[in-house]
Amino acid sequence: MRPTYEMKTDPGWGACRGGLSEALELYLDGELSADMQPALFAHLAECAACRRHFEAVLAFRRMCRQEYFSVPPAAEQVFFEKLARHRAASQRVDRTTDRRPLWHQRAAISLRVAVLAGVFLFLFGLMLTGHEHPPGPNQGVGVVGEEERVDFSDRELSLRFVEAVYVFYPGLTIEASPESASGE
Repeated sequence: MRPTYEMKTDPGWGACRGGLSEALELYLDGELSADMQPALFAHLAECAACRRHFEAVLAFRRMCRQEYFSVPPAAEQVFFEKLARHRAASQRVDRTTDRRPLWHQRAAISLRVAVLAGVFLFLFGLMLTGHEHPPGPNQGVGVVGEEERVDFSDRELSLRFVEAVYVFYPGLTIEASPESASGE
């Protein structure tokens, strides 16, 4: 057989007790919907027993918040030990130096290795350019210059407006001499 517990209340509480107790708890927890609150406050305005119960519950909650709980030193010590273990386990190692690019890292090399690398690069550069010799007098040159003369004798120009004309093309230069400008 289960033991039953009866709550002793003021006379008249038993008749209102049905859904009001749950509504009071929901209101105090901030979970009572806005459309149910006017009915709760209307009932509290009418029923003195429910109002006294509501005030008693509020006073109990206030006292619970203000009550001082002392923690035994052994429990406090255990808490701080667990906290220290957690910090040690979750502490991250700073790896910013491991993530630096390779060109920011410095490696010590000897003078012998530096000279050997310089000689190797010099010889490698010679092999890339090939063994071509500059062209001799019997070999042809890649760019051939041609001379072209333009005769302006068919036009009548006064001597004061005649100037030398230079036209530049890649690898070609045309010069006008004063003899050709005078009509000779």
